[in-house]
Amino acid sequence: MSRLVIGLVLAVGFCGLVLAGSKVSGPDREQPPYGASDAEVVAARAAGCVGPQTEVNICAWSYYRESQVKLNALTGQIDAALQGNASELAAFGRSQQRWIQVRNDKCEVEGAAFHGGSAVWAVIYNCRDRLNKARLVTLAAKIRHLSPHAGK
Repeated sequence: MSRLVIGLVLAVGFCGLVLAGSKVSGPDREQPPYGASDAEVVAARAAGCVGPQTEVNICAWSYYRESQVKLNALTGQIDAALQGNASELAAFGRSQQRWIQVRNDKCEVEGAAFHGGSAVWAVIYNCRDRLNKARLVTLAAKIRHLSPHAGK
């Protein structure tokens, strides 16, 4: 899957964070962990992602979701730019699926170091956010290459 299906979009306070709603559980969830409200997500971010572990996990999740939404949008732009080239579009889709699997596997390994402790989710979400941001840089270069006049 080259991008996640985005459901109900909620604007969250001053953060400008975009969340997507779904019933996915585990690290791929699109709703805040622990059933946190939008206000709790905003408060956790405003506190600098410090405090009780549940708040740290919620905060880490919010940054992961934010980078995931950006990644999905950029992937969509690349998909649109490749519409005239079916083989390259298919290859990009496969490479993105593989990248997501590698990202998830790598972050699961990082999380496993905490042996199921309460920090596991924060570690996994922070890892995914970090790798998403690196992928955004890579894909931004690809979209510039595909659209050399973009932004001019």
